[in-house]
Amino acid sequence: MGGCASGGKKDDVVDFTSPKANGMVAPSAEVIVQDFSSLVILSLRCEGLQKGRNTVAVVYSKLGTEDLWMEYGTTEICGQDTRWPVWERMFELQFRIEHVRLVRVEIYVIRNQEMHEDLMEQKFVGSAEFNLAEAVYARSHTKNHGWLKRKLENIKRKPRDPPIGKLFIYAEESVNAKAELSFSVSGQDLKPTDFWKRKCDPYFVVNRIQAKDPPLFLGRKILQKVRQRHQPQSHMGLQD
Repeated sequence: MGGCASGGKKDDVVDFTSPKANGMVAPSAEVIVQDFSSLVILSLRCEGLQKGRNTVAVVYSKLGTEDLWMEYGTTEICGQDTRWPVWERMFELQFRIEHVRLVRVEIYVIRNQEMHEDLMEQKFVGSAEFNLAEAVYARSHTKNHGWLKRKLENIKRKPRDPPIGKLFIYAEESVNAKAELSFSVSGQDLKPTDFWKRKCDPYFVVNRIQAKDPPLFLGRKILQKVRQRHQPQSHMGLQD
């Protein structure tokens, strides 16, 4: 018994040193921005408090993998006689979609103006916790006009006690966190990829990549079809 050679077509082998193969190889990539995080500005207000005058909000934050809360700051003292206090001071936090950042807000009534920084001297009203991503996603909901709503909780509250109130959070991306990239793309002597096409139909793809933390994942940001002949050159901007 003996074997016979296969009569099938031999597999094509690409010679990467040939001029044809040079057009198939993409140019080397260049990392333009290393940090893809964003800055989110939080605005705070409350509804339905028993007493809104002389109230302050204290903001804490931590990552989901951390145990201890870090204090970010305190709002100004609300001087209006209202049950719906609105604080003017806003808080800027770093936001990364791949990280879980938790935020805790505590509401106090200032009883001692001279020692307003000592929270042990003040009256604790209640607190609420939320994921920063929840506040960002709440912008797409029209029910509360983009505000994230959380009930204030207090372990000392009895079941028959009236509700403490609600905390509302509004998250807005800081304009200083946006990175805009402007570029122009042009080509010449482009050949069609199929023999039945008289001219090529080119396009280009822009990918975003996190280069610091392996493994590397490409995230497609834009796929743009190139303008046909006799059309003006296009300039495009990416905003992230």
